[in-house]
Amino acid sequence: MGAVLARVSGPQFVPATVTPLKPVEAAGRLRAYPETNRDSGPLLLALIWVETTGRPIAHNVGNITASDRYDGEAWRPPWFEVGPQSSPRLLELNRRMREGKAPKAFRAYPSFADGFHDYMSQLQRNFPEVLQAANTGNATEFVDALSLKYSTDYGPKHYRSFAGLQKQFEPFFKDLSASHRSTSLPRNAAGEALLLFGAYMLAKALA
Repeated sequence: MGAVLARVSGPQFVPATVTPLKPVEAAGRLRAYPETNRDSGPLLLALIWVETTGRPIAHNVGNITASDRYDGEAWRPPWFEVGPQSSPRLLELNRRMREGKAPKAFRAYPSFADGFHDYMSQLQRNFPEVLQAANTGNATEFVDALSLKYSTDYGPKHYRSFAGLQKQFEPFFKDLSASHRSTSLPRNAAGEALLLFGAYMLAKALA
């Protein structure tokens, strides 16, 4: 009788393929979630835009990280492998990754529907303070909330950027109610992969 091989769990790596996203499409997908209202919508879309510049990798609109236990497709960031010609920024991120202080993999999704669903699920489960701040419609409070746990890279220097994007995206949500229609989202086995500070670091590395 042949030996039964144990299934090895962990990410299945795929190429880091850019999946362009237009603001109007992103806004339309955000509007489908009860967390999105007239005040929160522009700021949530601004966050996606700051992190991805409209060019998310593999439909990952929040740059959600993938742990070693994540059982799904994932892609490696540009700092995973570096060489003599790598930029100082990538070399620093590689050093931090080897110290366990920077992500070494990000989730990949087959569609934006999947990417947005996981992103909003993660925000509600792991970063409720971000959603609460988004409901104020105040860009400064939103950035301050991001800096608490979502990413320590965010700070006062981002106030103006978020305020500008908020104003740009307001027309996409102006017809919505200002009320916050909270809902509970189920937990899943892959919930351990959090939206770490790598979300913003990735945007800077790819810029």
